[in-house]
Amino acid sequence: MNKLFLKLFILATMALCATSCTSCESNNQSKLDTPVVVAKSNFSAPIPPAMLTDYTDIAEYMTSNYWNKFDFADSTQLTNKDFVEVHFYEFVKNLVIVDTDSAKKGLDKLLTQIENKQGVLYPVFMEIFEKYYYHPNSPYRNEEMYVVVLESIVNSKNIEEINKTRSRFHLQMAYKNRIGTQAEDFKYILPSGKVKKMYSIKADYTILFFNSWHCDECKNTKEFIANDPLYKKLSRTRKLAILAICTDEDMQNWKQTSYPKCMINGFE
Repeated sequence: MNKLFLKLFILATMALCATSCTSCESNNQSKLDTPVVVAKSNFSAPIPPAMLTDYTDIAEYMTSNYWNKFDFADSTQLTNKDFVEVHFYEFVKNLVIVDTDSAKKGLDKLLTQIENKQGVLYPVFMEIFEKYYYHPNSPYRNEEMYVVVLESIVNSKNIEEINKTRSRFHLQMAYKNRIGTQAEDFKYILPSGKVKKMYSIKADYTILFFNSWHCDECKNTKEFIANDPLYKKLSRTRKLAILAICTDEDMQNWKQTSYPKCMINGFE
């Protein structure tokens, strides 16, 4: 098989698996709620110039100018989190339309504006940033964008060191397994009780399929892989290994869950 095709095929599959696991909703987690305005403010979102008709151009404009007239020194916003979140919600919807560089620049501009006003709104925004970029059920979850936020928080002169502890930990974890870097090795348990390491797998390519025993989308993904001829062929020839890692705490339910023969069934 053409290696370029195989790489693209595996990247597409990884995206499928990531989507499946992100959509898993654990018993003690709620979905990201759409914010509702509950407070008033003099600030309103900018209106794009009439000459901009393409939705991408409009998104670029909003990404660069959304917060220009927002008063980051207004301490009354500290008790107005819902209003701030509503506008961040409108802002972040533009960031997913523009390219990655523009999105990062827009987010970095927002962070700089917060920092330049003595960071009075950092406590409000820190909670919102985590909710949108880190929450497992957020449709805007994005580790690369979250790194931009975390680096700004960790380097801020307006946040006490003790209040950076959580962000430092998140940043340390976010630096691992970034796109284009070698994956971190880790141990996992087989149903037999034997402990193995990821890098002990002998295959040209490895897909990590993080899953949950009670996740319907994970079940659908397992069924798709089990019945797909190409997966079967690649697995038989040792060109491809699929390491399915259950990330739940309930090992007993994991042991009672079936996995396709083409998968290595592991528990982390």
